[in-house]
Amino acid sequence: MASVQRNRQANKRVFVPRTKERLQFIQQHTVGSDKLMVYEFVSKDCEVCKAMRRPFMDLSGKFHDKAGFFKLDVDRFQDLATNYGVEAYPTFVLVKLENGEKVVDKVVGVKEVTLENSIQRAIDEN
Repeated sequence: MASVQRNRQANKRVFVPRTKERLQFIQQHTVGSDKLMVYEFVSKDCEVCKAMRRPFMDLSGKFHDKAGFFKLDVDRFQDLATNYGVEAYPTFVLVKLENGEKVVDKVVGVKEVTLENSIQRAIDEN
């Protein structure tokens, strides 16, 4: 089962799946595999990750119709983090699933404007 962090304002949501199977299900049936996937890899002990909670939620609201937003605990998704070369937290990986999985960008750290620009570029390339 995945939890969903919701903000009081409409269309702001971040999926928090607990298994890879649940992540895949949400991607296919809730978000749609034609949209950009934005993965935030976090560690539960990371204070910097906690600081990005609100900005990440705000970006999920801004781009809700173009992308799916996922918060992934590195302890639960070690294989995925390793696959994407995640070495620091938070790391944001932007992935397109159409015609096979393709990483389009990776942002490390807490620069909200950098992440927003990266998401916008990835969407505009479609």
